[in-house]
Amino acid sequence: MPATSTFVVHEGHRCACFAGTAATRRPLSAQRWLCVAAAWWALLCSALPIAESLRTSPRFDSLRRVVPLSSSGPQEAELPWTPSSWQRLPIDQSPVYRSQEELERALADIARREPLVSPSEVDALQTQLARVAAGDGFLLMGGDCAESFDEFSADHVRATLDVLREMAAALAAGGGRAVTTVARVAGQFAKPRSAAVETRGGVALPAYRGDIVNGAAFTAAAREPDATRLARAFDQSRRALDELRAGLAAHVTLPPALEALRPLQRAVVERCASASASAEPAAVFAGHECLLLPYEAAQLRRDDARGGRWLATSAHFLWVGERTRQPGHAHAHFVSGVANPVGVKVSAAVDGDALLALLRAVDPRGVAGRVTVIVRMGAAELRTRLPPLIRAVQRAGRSVVWCCDPMHANTQRAAGGLKTRDFDRVWDELAAFFDVHAACDSVAGGLHLELAGQFVTECVGGRLGPRVDEAQLPWAYRSRCDPRLNGFQALELALLAAHKMQQLRSAA
Repeated sequence: MPATSTFVVHEGHRCACFAGTAATRRPLSAQRWLCVAAAWWALLCSALPIAESLRTSPRFDSLRRVVPLSSSGPQEAELPWTPSSWQRLPIDQSPVYRSQEELERALADIARREPLVSPSEVDALQTQLARVAAGDGFLLMGGDCAESFDEFSADHVRATLDVLREMAAALAAGGGRAVTTVARVAGQFAKPRSAAVETRGGVALPAYRGDIVNGAAFTAAAREPDATRLARAFDQSRRALDELRAGLAAHVTLPPALEALRPLQRAVVERCASASASAEPAAVFAGHECLLLPYEAAQLRRDDARGGRWLATSAHFLWVGERTRQPGHAHAHFVSGVANPVGVKVSAAVDGDALLALLRAVDPRGVAGRVTVIVRMGAAELRTRLPPLIRAVQRAGRSVVWCCDPMHANTQRAAGGLKTRDFDRVWDELAAFFDVHAACDSVAGGLHLELAGQFVTECVGGRLGPRVDEAQLPWAYRSRCDPRLNGFQALELALLAAHKMQQLRSAA
């Protein structure tokens, strides 16, 4: 959809990405310092060519590329935001491209294209999230862990949307609140990695960072970061957004639910029938992790029709992940200057003071509902670690959307080596999330899931569809990164959450 406002394109995406190397030293012998000094000199001379080859090789890119600030330069707290100011700050999870010129050409091409989202769409989402923060709505976020070039099709997007619509109908019926849906589509390509290098059989190659960066095949050619992938990701995102805007009507036939959920199931079917007859199906927005900053910066646009604000036009909603959300670093600073609603992932390692510092960093003006705090802790940790965070935000007078990500703290390895998640543990964390907010007189505002529209066998457990056990994981395990709930499991989780919300409403 063409933007309805006049945009100004900037060139803040231009940045150099280079890998660094570290050196270690041993104390010199006091007795034979001349000999040792000579030996070190010879070693240094022989190592220089090796160090230079490592520095320029993307196979050994650093997981953290830190850009040192000048001692006289501004720190993050006083650094004025511009489209390129993030380049002056430390940056994590940044891939290294072999050709800087090729990267610049790819980014310049994207900067010239029509924006993917419009100001009116972004504003509509912000308005809805302000209502969610106030307790007058619920946020549902879900979709692929990482979008794939090979698996993309209109049917793939529609299948995800169908599951999200079924889930939204259940949550709306159970919670008595309008549901705002943000799909993890049209940009959820890049993935943070816990290690920069993957080793198999003694062979070390760069880690797979998502189709927008490199390929998943374990070959040197596939794992080379490739700037031409940026344009392909952009084109696929536009096609996915076209599907979101098509306003597909919801025709839902729910599978049999648990006996306790049968009254709710009838309410869901009635609500879906009403939605199908509506001429204005609920909008579905697009969101993804703000990770690949040069790509995001190439899509910044200044909206002169609304005071010259800056919009990130790659998505309606961006979030900053657990590995990149540090105040004073590039990612948190980048999202602080855009008008889009944003999210921050928060683990059990964060205390109240750290959360408030993060909120001030990403949302200096304290706009109601602009920040979604996406909690990922595990059920046991959440019951003890979340209450102090809620109280800290309440004391500070911040209005945020509290959202539960019950997936990431519950990842485990199956006996066969595949990563998986147990449905019961996922539900335990989500149930704890609702309980804690009820006890703290706070609003449990949202749910964030990695899910597939198709029947995949990546997470174990579930009750509505065929139950998946560890032995069945290889049957339809398609994720290249983290395991996703299949459609049956995702819908069951929504029904359980709706039933929980209904119980809490009745007890209030």
